[in-house]
Amino acid sequence: MAIFQSRTGKNVSLEAKQQVTDLEQQLNYQKKFQNITYKIHASQNLKQILVDMRDDIRSLFDAETMTIYVADEPTNEIYSMMLTGSELDEIRVAISTESIAGCAAAKKKTIDIADAYDDA
Repeated sequence: MAIFQSRTGKNVSLEAKQQVTDLEQQLNYQKKFQNITYKIHASQNLKQILVDMRDDIRSLFDAETMTIYVADEPTNEIYSMMLTGSELDEIRVAISTESIAGCAAAKKKTIDIADAYDDA
């Protein structure tokens, strides 16, 4: 069993060190999640959530890219917003099985794509 000295000068096992590291990571994730939750509740409009908080949410899930959609039930569409230069553009997709996002909305389930650029 490997033994090392902690910051407090006490000897602890490698297993205990790994448990502490795991707990610190969980705590960090919980803090990020709580911060995002507070920001969502404090937001004044959807643009603040869909555009301004995009990087915080992407970081929380350790994702390269992401799009957050909002359901527009009267039009049977989902939509998102993105900044193109200084312009705020809206993306609309039908809720149907014709697209990945539309299919996820139709089935009301997430779809995790391991490699979105793989044609297979």
